Amino acid sequence: MANNVLWIGFTDANGSLDKPSLEALTAARTIADGTGGTLTAGLVGGSADGASTQVGGAAATQVLAVTGDALTAARYATDVAAC
Repeated sequence: MANNVLWIGFTDANGSLDKPSLEALTAARTIADGTGGTLTAGLVGGSADGASTQVGGAAATQVLAVTGDALTAARYATDVAAC
């Protein structure tokens, strides 16, 4: 049985990953290596341009991204205005 690891990260307003997300990605890569499995990375946010490059450094077997305006980081003022 294969030990596949799925890591999901949320991008910031610039489409990149923050430091804690990168640390979690490194841990996921270590787990995949230690179990002989593969790493699949998922990205969620308004954009994944910068994050896809960052994830490429972790040698993920597969990178999946879900992006769009509806997934951008919430802004308190706009959230209040929508109520």
